[in-house]
Amino acid sequence: MGITGRGTIVSSVAHSRSCDVNQEASNDEDDHPAGPSTMIEGCVTSLAQAREAVAGGAHRLELCSHLSVGGLTPSSALVAEVIQGVDVPVVVMIRPRPGPFHLESQELSEMQKDMAVCERLGVSGFVFGALNHDGSIDKRALDELMTASFGLPVTFHKAFDLVADPPRELEFLIESGVKRVLTAGGAETAWEGRCGLRRLVSVAGDLIEIIGAGRIRGDHVAALVQETGISVVHSRGEAVAAIWQSLSA
Repeated sequence: MGITGRGTIVSSVAHSRSCDVNQEASNDEDDHPAGPSTMIEGCVTSLAQAREAVAGGAHRLELCSHLSVGGLTPSSALVAEVIQGVDVPVVVMIRPRPGPFHLESQELSEMQKDMAVCERLGVSGFVFGALNHDGSIDKRALDELMTASFGLPVTFHKAFDLVADPPRELEFLIESGVKRVLTAGGAETAWEGRCGLRRLVSVAGDLIEIIGAGRIRGDHVAALVQETGISVVHSRGEAVAAIWQSLSA
C-alpha cells in the first residue's frame, strides 16, 4: 500500500541508488523466476474486498482503513468480520493517524491497546512503523510496539521508504525481531525502485522478508519478481487476480 507524506529524503535516496537494473538482472536472470510460488498479499478495507482478493489468489491480506491516506487502523468490528469471513491469514495495520510517522507517547499507548484488541480477535500479525524526524527508525517506539505484539509476526510498513540509510536500518529491524518490510525500494513505485529492492533482498537473505509494494500490477509483476528476487508482492485487492494470472503464466 502506498503511504503518503513522502519527503525530500526519498527523492535523494532513490536518485543515489540509480542503476541499470536490466544489466544486473541479465547476469542472473534465471535465479528468481516468477511463478505461482510468489506470495501475493492483498491490501483491503472491507469484507467484500477481502473476499474478492482471496478469490483472485491472495495468500494473505493486510486489513486497514482509509487507503487514501496510506492506511490507518481499522475498526475492531471490521477486523472481526474479515477474520471470520476469509480463510487466509489477516494482518492488521496499526496506525492511529495520517501524516508524519513520528509517534508521541499517547499515540503509542493507543496503538498498543488496538493491538491487544486485534490479538483477541485472532489476527495473524501487525503492520506498523515509527520514524524520527531525521529519517531514522525510532528505536524506542519500535521496541515498545514489538513488546506489545504478542509474539505475532510484525511488518514494518512503507515508512521504510523514507529512511536515510536502508541497509543499516534493515539490519536494525532484523535485530529487533521484525519479520517483514513493506517497501518500494525507496521509490514512488516498486517498478521504479526495483534496483533498491534487489539490493534489499541481497542484504536481507533469509533473515527478513522483503515485500515489494507500490502500485504493482499484472502487466509488470513477473518482470519485477525476476529482476529483484522478491518472493512476496503486495497490491490493492482489486489488482490481485491479474497479478496471480501473470505469475502463474
